[in-house]
Amino acid sequence: MGRVIWTDPAIADLEDIMDYIARDSPRYALRVGERIYEAAGKLELGLRAGGMVPEFNVDHFREVLMRPYRIIYEVRGQGCYIVAIIHASRDLTHHVRPSPPADE
Repeated sequence: MGRVIWTDPAIADLEDIMDYIARDSPRYALRVGERIYEAAGKLELGLRAGGMVPEFNVDHFREVLMRPYRIIYEVRGQGCYIVAIIHASRDLTHHVRPSPPADE
């Protein structure tokens, strides 16, 4: 079991996504936000449950897909830090970079 920690940039990403969707449907925006939050919460059961991010191919930098979004996180010790929520059509390398691996 691990701990899921949301970083400020990831929270801002989620808010931006929900604000954008809410322009057309506040109800659907809430549902998408809840689905993303729940998908990230499942990482408490297994920090490495998501796959490695193919653009970087490092073990501690991982993702969970909640189409059409990618939940990007870093495994650090007994926790995972949600670092970004990004639409799958966007170029991830322009938005995030993995930190150096922590000594475990």
